[in-house]
Amino acid sequence: MTITDLKFLTFRERHSAFALANVTVNCALSFKKTIIQAEPMKKNIANVTASPFWSKPAIHMIVIALVGLFVYSETFDAPFQWDEREFIANNPIIKNLSFFATPSAAKDLTYYDALKHRYIGYLTFALNYKIHGYDVFGYHIFNVFVHLINALLVYAIILLSFKTPKAQPIDNAEMPYRIATLTSIIFVAHPIQTEAITYIFQRLASLATFFYLLSFAAYIYSRLSQASTKKIGFYLLCVISCIAGMRTKEIMFTAPLIITLFELIFFSGGFKNRILFLLPILSTLLIIPLSHLGTERPTTEILTGIVSVDVGYAKIDRFHYFFTQFGVIIDYIKLLLLPINQCIDHDVRLIKHFWTAMNVGSLFVLILIFSAGLKLLTKRDFMKKLAGFGIIWFFITISVESTIIPLPTIMNEYRVYLPSFGFFTALSVGLIKISDKLPVDGRSRFLGAILLISVLAGSSYVRNAVWTSDIALWEDATIKSPKRHRTFNNLGNAYLRSFQPETALINFDKAIELYPANNLPYHSKAEAFLMMGEFDKAEKNYKKSLQLNPKYFKSYIGLGLVATSRDSYDEAEESYLSALKLNPMSALALNGMGFIRFKQKKYSEAHQFFDKAIISDPFYGTAYLNKGTLFLAEGLNQNALEAFNKGCSLGNSDACKKVKALR
Repeated sequence: MTITDLKFLTFRERHSAFALANVTVNCALSFKKTIIQAEPMKKNIANVTASPFWSKPAIHMIVIALVGLFVYSETFDAPFQWDEREFIANNPIIKNLSFFATPSAAKDLTYYDALKHRYIGYLTFALNYKIHGYDVFGYHIFNVFVHLINALLVYAIILLSFKTPKAQPIDNAEMPYRIATLTSIIFVAHPIQTEAITYIFQRLASLATFFYLLSFAAYIYSRLSQASTKKIGFYLLCVISCIAGMRTKEIMFTAPLIITLFELIFFSGGFKNRILFLLPILSTLLIIPLSHLGTERPTTEILTGIVSVDVGYAKIDRFHYFFTQFGVIIDYIKLLLLPINQCIDHDVRLIKHFWTAMNVGSLFVLILIFSAGLKLLTKRDFMKKLAGFGIIWFFITISVESTIIPLPTIMNEYRVYLPSFGFFTALSVGLIKISDKLPVDGRSRFLGAILLISVLAGSSYVRNAVWTSDIALWEDATIKSPKRHRTFNNLGNAYLRSFQPETALINFDKAIELYPANNLPYHSKAEAFLMMGEFDKAEKNYKKSLQLNPKYFKSYIGLGLVATSRDSYDEAEESYLSALKLNPMSALALNGMGFIRFKQKKYSEAHQFFDKAIISDPFYGTAYLNKGTLFLAEGLNQNALEAFNKGCSLGNSDACKKVKALR
């Protein structure tokens, strides 16, 4: 694959793709200098001349980057999907960088806990929002860049592994590069990675993986270095990366354990000295538990509450979740081996009894695979040892989200992003060992690898096409999870955003049929009726939504809109204030209150509410439209024009009409 393969991109995409390729190539060359060809280390590879391709790591890295760019070349304009509208587009914390300077100022907001526990990840969203607003292009560029860097880290880690003391001399100088290249290209091209990359919010998984891999690579390099400055410098990088990862996503928790395991298996030396060397890294294990328990509490209370603290999604029993994960992990393995029937929302039913045939069978298979990994770790053959470590890596890294801590969704493909490194390492070793035993020449093996990568990259490209449209993503989900009420509700919302309320209503009714106790389809039905101007039906469904979930503030806003449409301002005010009590930073509710005060000719209060709405959401064009209308009522035409211009620049068509009228 060459740069010319990107010719099908639009000019905007092509320009950014080349820019991203340039940055990635520079990173590749940096890896080549600082990690792969650094200072003299112990040579465990025989001095055998490799073929021209395998002797050029920079070429391998460029190929890895280009494959990744091809796979994600059509995703840069993929819209916000599913909960991204809540966690990013409508999240007041992300819209105000001052919260990251003083996080306590956000303590009354909905996502304050997420800010505390995942500070680094949310900071990247806030920076994207500051620069790009609602334009998803910059968000996707960041995600793809992180993915490419992760693939290069995979490449570097495997090469560094071949330089460790326990790596036995091999008679094939190409072997480390073959395994490193194959693993990293599978990592960058595999379809299961698309959810962690194209799904913008799941950057938390890929970014935490970046810190995980960087910490791991820095540790290995520190141990291999002879120069004290590099040994100390990379050790500090390891610890800092661990800390940053812990403040990005909880999957980072196992990094110190993985590093310790690698030290014990692949390095040698006095046990006491090695443990002392590991202590600063192991101490980072306290970061996540302490951040969740709350350091404001007395130390004795923290220590005695660690075992009994209620962690996880309360609506799912932790043991039911644990039993279900046996089968879920088997499903992950199936997707890693044969990535078909991928879905944004897998229909997985909770297993509430341990002694079921499927449950016990799944556990038995997992125990066999885990035991095989442990057995391979004891082998003298370094490649087998590396494959064993990959298997154990898979199980350790997946344990955070697939054990006894229940999460709201039982199965998500992005959760395999970090574990996939270990799986693909073991898979690559196995494929290369098998291919080397076949009666074929090196050219045939190379072509076989090209075919495998082409199939994976092509499948990822096709899978990514589903993410470029709300309707396409959720139609795909309803086909693959036809008994999942949430998929039909989300498909209905996708049609609603496309101004097809009649089609949306069909899907909302299907969602209610599958799960009548959920308030969301009723709220969505109300939105559809509101769009159609059927206010009585809208009001009925908003009230049904609140009956099922009295804390759903959006339904109060809906009731406020219905009341406003009837000029029932007292009733509307009551609804908006109820919404603000639940969510003080709701731009919609603040704007609604501003509109009521405007109608009541309380202009000073109206300005205050509109200003608060703009502070909450600086990209909310309707608030600027209403503020401009307010300025007109006050006779401040120039101020009105400035407000209308701002609203027009944010895509509000009514504001654009006002600009033309004033000019």
